[in-house]
Amino acid sequence: MRVTRLALGGIVVAALAIGFAAPPAGAAGGPEIASMNASATALVWQPSVAYERMVLTVSGPGGVFTREFDGATAPSLAIYDGAGYPLADGAYQWELRATPVVAGEVRAALRRARRTGDDSAVAALRDAGSLPAEPLVASGAFRVHEGAFVRGDLDEASSAGPRSMAGAVTSTHAADQVIPDDLIAQASLCVGFDCVNGEPFGFDTIRLKENNLRILFMDTSVGTFPSRDWQLVANDSASGGASRFSIEDVDGARTPFTITAGAPANSLFIDSSGRHGIKTSTPVLDLHIASGNTPAIRLEQNGSSGFTPQTWDIAGNEANFFVRDVTGGSTLPFRVRPGAPSSSIDIAADGDVGIGTASPSAQLHVRRTNGTAKIQVEEASTTLDNNRVLIEAVNNGRAQFRLRNTADATGLSWFVSHETNGNFVVSREGTGVAEVTVTPAGNMIITGNYTPDYVFEPGYELMPLAELAEFVARERHLPNVPNAAEIDEHGINVNDFPMALLEKIEELSLYTIDQHEQLTDLETENAQLKTRLEALERLVGGTPATTPE
Repeated sequence: MRVTRLALGGIVVAALAIGFAAPPAGAAGGPEIASMNASATALVWQPSVAYERMVLTVSGPGGVFTREFDGATAPSLAIYDGAGYPLADGAYQWELRATPVVAGEVRAALRRARRTGDDSAVAALRDAGSLPAEPLVASGAFRVHEGAFVRGDLDEASSAGPRSMAGAVTSTHAADQVIPDDLIAQASLCVGFDCVNGEPFGFDTIRLKENNLRILFMDTSVGTFPSRDWQLVANDSASGGASRFSIEDVDGARTPFTITAGAPANSLFIDSSGRHGIKTSTPVLDLHIASGNTPAIRLEQNGSSGFTPQTWDIAGNEANFFVRDVTGGSTLPFRVRPGAPSSSIDIAADGDVGIGTASPSAQLHVRRTNGTAKIQVEEASTTLDNNRVLIEAVNNGRAQFRLRNTADATGLSWFVSHETNGNFVVSREGTGVAEVTVTPAGNMIITGNYTPDYVFEPGYELMPLAELAEFVARERHLPNVPNAAEIDEHGINVNDFPMALLEKIEELSLYTIDQHEQLTDLETENAQLKTRLEALERLVGGTPATTPE
C-alpha cells in the first residue's frame, strides 16, 4: 500500500540536524515568515520577513500565553519559565504573527481609510506593495516530554522503509489494479498498510489504518471549471507534532480547519436548524457559547495587515456582561449588571440615546418612573482645581437650559441662557421679558410686576410723622418692611424688598417736600413780619429799626 505524502504548494518540510521537522511556516495562510530551529531546551524562529514586532502565542496543558518581540529580536521559547520550572509535558500549538514594517505615509493612509471605511484604499496599498497581500502568520505544533522538547528529526516510516508497527502485513509490490467499472463492496473496507487478514471492523464501513493517514481530493478539471485540490489529514507525521484532524487547501498551502486531540465534546455543533453550538449540543440561538466560567469572544486585530494592534474581549458571567480593552490594560469600559431593566441604554434609529426609555426624544434622554431620575457629574480627583468645567453647553448662538414643571398649571417653562450680547438671563416662556439679567460688567437687572409710584398719586396718604415715630419706637422697623425675624424665617424677596425700600424712599421724599414747603412758608411769613416790624419802628422812633440780638 502506498503512503500519500505531499509537499504543499512546493514548500519542502525539512528535518533539522537537531530539532523539529517544522511544518510550513505559512501553514495558516500567507507567506513563509520564519523557520524554526530547535534543541531540547529552546525553540528559535529565524524571521524571513521584515517586521516591527512579532507575537508568539502558545496554547498547551498550562493554558495560553504570549511573548512579544521587537524587530531586532528573533522570537524564541525556552523550556524553562522565569521561575526555573519546565513547561508541562504534553502537546502544544503555536502561532506566530508579525506586524509588517509600514512607512509613515502608509500608516496615515490606513488611518484615513479606517475613518472613512474606504476598503478600496487598503486594497490599493496592498496592490502597490506597501502592505503585505496576506497576513504575516505562521503556526505549528510541538511536544514536551520529560521536561524537554521532543526531537523532531524523526519521521514515521513510509512504505519504502521498515515498519514501526508489529503485526503488519509484508509489503508487496504488486501491480496497481485498474477496474474500468463500478466497484461495490457489500462488506467493510480497510485501506492502509496496517490492515490485516480478519480485520475486526465492528460497525466500521470504511477504515483507514496506517501511520500516515491522508485522503486527497485531486480534481483534474481543466479550463474554467473549479479544480482546487483538498486533503483530509489525521495527525502530523513528525515526532512531536500535533494530534489533529484537518482539512487542507492543498493548492493554496493552507489549513483552514483543524480539530486537535482533546477538544471537548460538542466543541462545534450545528443542529438541524443551522444553529451553532460551541461546547453545547443544544444551541438555542444562531450562535450559542456554553462555558462553566465566563463564556467570551476575543476580537484581535494583530497588526499583520499594517493596522495598529488592538484586542477586545466580549464576555459575560454572573457578575456582569462586559467589554474588556485587553490592549489598554484589560480595563472594562463597558459593563452591564444582571437585573438591569429594559432600555437601560437604548439607541433609536436616528441616533438618539435613551437611558431608561425606548423612545428618546433628544440626543440624550434620561427617564425614570420611580422618582430617582438624576444626572450627576462627579470629579473624584483629590487634587484641588477650582477651574474644572463639569457641565458645558456650547452653541453657535444662545446657549440655554430649559426648566419645565409638568405640574405647573400654566404649562410655561423657565429658561436660563447665555445671550449673544454676553448677558446671563433668566426668562419665562411666552413673556418675551428677561426676568433677571446679569451683564458682563456684573450688573443685575430684575424686572417685576409693580413699582411704588402710587406714593406720588394725589390721594396717597402719608402716615403722620408722629404716628411714624410711635410705630418705629414700638415695632423697631418701618411700616411694610419685613423685620429681622421675618427675614430669618422667610428670607428676602429680592423684588419686593427693594420695592418696599423704594416705597419708604418715596415717602421720605414726600416728607422732605412737605417739610420744605413748611420751611418756605415760615421763611415767607418771617420776612413779612420783619418788614412790618421795621416799618413800625420808623413810625414810632423816627429811627431805623434794628433787629435785636
